[in-house]
This record gives sequence, C-alpha cells and structure tokens, in this order.
Amino acid sequence: MTDQTHPWHQLAVADYQVDGALECDMVMKGGVTSGVVYPLTVCQLATRYRLRKIGGSSAGAIAAVLAAAAEYRRQTASGDAGDGTGTSVGDGRDESASDASEGFRQLAALPVELGAALEPMFQPLPQTRDLADLFFVATDTTKGWLAKLVSGATQAARLRPLTFLSGVFVALLIALSGFVITQAQFSPLRLGLAMILPLIIGCLLGVLASLVRMLLDGNKVFPTVDFGIADGMTQSEEEPPLTIWLSKKLDLVAGVSNRDRCLTLGDLWGTEALADEEYVGGDGEQPRSRDRAKRAIDLEVMTTNLTTRQAYRLPLDSGDFVFDEGEMLALFPTRVVSTMMHKESALRHPDTGGVLWCFPEPRFLPVVVMARMSLSNPFLITAVPLYAATRNGGPVVRMLFADGGISSNFPMHFFDALLPVRPTFGINLTSADPAQPETLVYRPQATDDIALPRARSFDTVGGFTSAVLNTMQDWSDSKQVMMQGYADRVVEVRLRPEEGGHNLRMSPQMILDLAERGSVAGEELLTFDWAAHRVVRYRVVMARLNDAFSHFQQTWKAEDGALYPGMLSDYGSDLPAGGLLGDGSWRDRDRVATEALISLVGQWQEDSWPALEQNWPQESPEVRMAPH
Repeated sequence: MTDQTHPWHQLAVADYQVDGALECDMVMKGGVTSGVVYPLTVCQLATRYRLRKIGGSSAGAIAAVLAAAAEYRRQTASGDAGDGTGTSVGDGRDESASDASEGFRQLAALPVELGAALEPMFQPLPQTRDLADLFFVATDTTKGWLAKLVSGATQAARLRPLTFLSGVFVALLIALSGFVITQAQFSPLRLGLAMILPLIIGCLLGVLASLVRMLLDGNKVFPTVDFGIADGMTQSEEEPPLTIWLSKKLDLVAGVSNRDRCLTLGDLWGTEALADEEYVGGDGEQPRSRDRAKRAIDLEVMTTNLTTRQAYRLPLDSGDFVFDEGEMLALFPTRVVSTMMHKESALRHPDTGGVLWCFPEPRFLPVVVMARMSLSNPFLITAVPLYAATRNGGPVVRMLFADGGISSNFPMHFFDALLPVRPTFGINLTSADPAQPETLVYRPQATDDIALPRARSFDTVGGFTSAVLNTMQDWSDSKQVMMQGYADRVVEVRLRPEEGGHNLRMSPQMILDLAERGSVAGEELLTFDWAAHRVVRYRVVMARLNDAFSHFQQTWKAEDGALYPGMLSDYGSDLPAGGLLGDGSWRDRDRVATEALISLVGQWQEDSWPALEQNWPQESPEVRMAPH
C-alpha cells in the first residue's frame, strides 16, 4: 500500500468544512500505544460532524485533547470567536491559523510521524534507565515468550554483572566442593565434565539473582521518582519526549504556537461560555453555576488520585488542590507552568514551607496538563503530584494523580443523558475475537439483540492474573457499552496480541495498519442510525423510569417503618435556615410535588404500560444516585 492510497494521506488533504448543524460527542478508551488508532477515526468523523464534547482516558485523553485542538482551529479560523480570555483569536495566532482544515490535516499525518518517534518519547530518567531496558524487553509484543526470556536474561546479566557472576561463582564453588569430597582421584577431564551442569545452573542462578536485585532496586527507586520510568521530559538529545512533543503539537494543531501561553480549556469553551461562569470564594475560586450548553467545545478526561483512592474528572470541580512550581517545571515546559500560575495559595509546602499555587480554575487550565494527568501509566510514566489540606484543618498532604484508566478506562458516562440531543460515539479498543479473527472493526446495530460478553479463556497463571486485573479495571465500562440504547454508538477496534498496549517498538508499518483500522472505524460510525438509536434509547429510559418510580412509590407509601410523609413533616422543623434540613419552608411545596409524582406513577400502573410489557430491554441500566 503506497502513501497516496493509505487513508492517512487522503485525510491529510481533505476539506473539513462541514455543516455546523451536525454535531457529535465522542469518548475514547485508554490503551497506551494502541492510541495510534484514534487520529484517523477522529478525522473521519470530522468530515461530517463538528466535535462538541470530547473525552477519554489515558491514551484516549491524548487523542481527545488533540481532537479538541483541531476542532478549536476549525471553529475559530474566521476569527469571530474569542480565545478564552476575551481577546481576539487573531492575537498571537499562527499565520496559517485561518485555514480551518489544517488542524485535522495535521492530525491525519500523526500515524506517519509516530512511526519513527514512538519509543524516544518515553525517555527514561537517569535513575530508571536500567529498569527501562528490562521493561521494554518484557513489553515487546513483536517477540515470542522464549525470545523475550532469553533477551530479558541477557539484559539482567548485563545490567547487574556482579550479581550475575556471584550466582555463577556460588554454584561452581558448591559443585567443586562436592567434586573434591566425592572424588578419590583428581582428573582435569573429569573435573571439566563435572562442572558443565553446575555452570549452566550457575548461569540460571545468576540471572535469577540479577532479576531479584533489579526488582529490589526498583522498589527503592520508584518511590523517589513518583513510580514511573519516564516523566515525559527531555533526558537525552534524542527525539522530543512525550510531554514536550504533545505540548508543541497541541499548540501547532490549534494554530496558537505564536502566543506567549499555551492552549487552555477556556480557549475551547469560548467567550460566551466564559461570560456565564460564576465563581465563589476560596483559594481555587470554585465555579458555582455553569451552562455547559454554551461551551463551544467541552473537554473532559479521567484521572485517578491514588493517595485518596478516588477517580476524578478533569477539569476539577473543586478548588481544593494546589501545586508546587518546581515540581511542575520538572514535568511541563515553562510556557505551560506559567499559564497555570494565576493565584498563590494560602497553603504552604509541608516539607519546605515554600509557596504553593492554586491548581488553575478551568479557564486557565492547559489542556496538555489534562492529558498528562490522565496518561500517568503506572511504572511507565510518573504520576503528577498535587497537594491538598486534609479534612477538618488537617495537614497539607502530597497526592499522586495517575492513569485515568485505573478507575475508568472507557468513560462512556461522561456526556450521557437520559435522552441524548446528539450522538455520543465511543471508540473501544479490545482484543481480536477468536471466533472472528479477521473482523477487526465491529459495531452492533440499534435493532440487534445484545449478545453475551465475549469469552476469553485462560489456562496459565499469567492469563488468570490478567483476567483479574482487567475485570477490576473494566467491568463497569464493559457492562455499560453492551446495553441496548448504548451499544450501537460504540465501535470496537480489535487488536491482535502483538499490536498496541505497552509495545513501544511497533514497526512503522504496524502503526499504519492500526491507523487504517481507526479510519475504518470512523467510516463505520458515519453509518450510525441516529433515529433508530433515539427510539431504542427512549424505550430503555422509559422502562427504567417505570421501575425507579414504582420503587419510589412503594417506599413513600409503606407503613412498615419508612413513613416518609410523616417524618418529613416533623423532623427538624425547628432548625435554623440553611442546608438541606433547615428552615422547613420547602416542606409543603415539595410534598405537593411528590404526591403529584406518586399519582402519576399510579396512573402508569393502572394503564399497565402495554407498550413496555413486550421486548423488555436486555442489560438495562439503573436510575440511581451516583457521584459525578
């Protein structure tokens, strides 16, 4: 396949001027190097849709911020919209920024660019260089297990030669001692033959000792570097590392590289949305009311606070977190950190007593920071440190934010609503189906019965461990995307065992093959039946509302201890105004509304809901209270 016939070339010269009335949202799954699938998927969708809300996790977050940057360039090419600070978008923009299609064209060319620069983006820290060599061997999916075993053993012996030789020496010494004790007559030939097997055993013992030594060294080193081999910044004079490359690429795709600050979330939202923002007091100036419908481009990514064991969506809703300037400068270019520094915090560094800065409110948050906080893959990329005071005036604690995929690797819930107003497409990365090995792109139709989950058998300890970890990480996301009213908007891009994942040594041709698969996935989403989807979604929603309201009615009217009506009339009527309990002025009006709802549910039950008694949705969702 020549460059001229490959989809990347066709999309790199395409015209992305589209009808503004046709919009979509999209969410992309994490997958480290598997993210090379996404650029052409995004570009295919951009030939028909404007991208309104974009989200992702881990590698999907990188694709999300790049897609948002390209869409920003398309929407602001005329110079009519603001740049997020109230100034004209023409201020500091690149000379070519008026070309609305250029951002997506650059996005389409990424697979070719990444084919020669993937591994150098992950430049190991000086403290982790030896560990990185072993990590890259272990994750090289282009080699079989025997080749990786031999290569890993050779690497371990080379990296820890004294430990290796010590193992060999111990084995030979034991064997020699046994030979001397048991042999009455000394013979050089007999001695040489007797040492062959101990020498082999000694080499194996030396390799094992070297591996153990490296693991022990890693146990000491990783905590000092926030648990990552690479931090995304320059450690050598090779190709640009990940964070520097991404920071420059984002500004270039968005057409703002001539500005003195980087691309921010406020840029994407636009001046109309920012004018609607209100902020309350506090170090972080917490947003109080926002009309998300006014945002020109809405961007969200997942991250995970390992210190508190909680998932977070970026941008953060609270102003609780602060950061240390020096630590951020070690992780981001100066231009990015200066964009973040808008307000000094009252909190001080717990160790040095130095100044801490408020984590920026959304309008000043660089989108490259969002991507980096979502991409901190454990043991590959260092976590991002922020600080916060513990509850009730406790001490300031250093907190590590790591890969968003730890908590939600495919956050299809980001832009969901009971009744959607535009399609929200999902791109799901999964393994190839053994029953259909040649079907590498798949999307169910709205009218399909949702099949049982695909079986992935295992017969090794490694397979069992992988199944446990994958289930813990993905079970909720996987269940959601299988449900009727959800599944038909999600396209599966299936990967063979040697493709994607942690394999940083994929060949340029393999990267182009994955990119082409992403293009096919985009074409498949262009056939999406929006009308059929809405009909199915409506029926699923009504079925679940019926269940939820019926339970609500039963609990409200129960006489076995619940007694909600009487309790709400009496409890806390003498409390002062404020909070959800105080004042009591809400009671009468809310009870009237509740009784009206109960009456409506009773009418539904009397009418038997004949339309929903047939074809009850499979794997239907729950309507419940859940954290944002």
